[in-house]
Amino acid sequence: MIWTNCIFALLILLATIVLTEANSIHGPEEEDPSLPMYHAMAVDSLNQYEEQNELSNHHVVLEVIKVTKQVVAGYLTTIDFYAARTLCKSVLYDLVPPDCPLDTVSPTLLCQSQLWSRRWLNKREITIKCSNAST
Repeated sequence: MIWTNCIFALLILLATIVLTEANSIHGPEEEDPSLPMYHAMAVDSLNQYEEQNELSNHHVVLEVIKVTKQVVAGYLTTIDFYAARTLCKSVLYDLVPPDCPLDTVSPTLLCQSQLWSRRWLNKREITIKCSNAST
C-alpha cells in the first residue's frame, strides 16, 4: 500500500513537471492589443520603419489589432497594427506633433513588427514590414 501511494505521488509529480515544461515552451500566446505598452512598441517599430525607408513624413499608429508573445531565449512580441502617413515632415527622433493631420490621400498601412527582447543582454531587435492595407 505504501509503495502504491509512493508510485502514485511520483506519477503526479512527474506529470506536473512535464506539464510545466510544456507550458514554458509552447507557441505564441495572444495578448490584449489595447494595452498602452503595445501601442508604444508599435510606435517604436514605426519609427524604425520611417528611418529604414528614409521616409520624409511622419507616420502614426492608428490601431493595434493583434499581439502575440512567445518565450524564445527572451520574448518575441509580434504586433499587427494599422498606420497612416501624416502631413508633418519627419525629423529623426522627433515625436509626431499631436495636432499633425493625416494624409488622407496616402493609403492606410497594415504593419507587422516583431520585437525580440533579451533583457539579460539589455538588447531589443525590431523587424517591421508594412504594406497597403487594401492589398
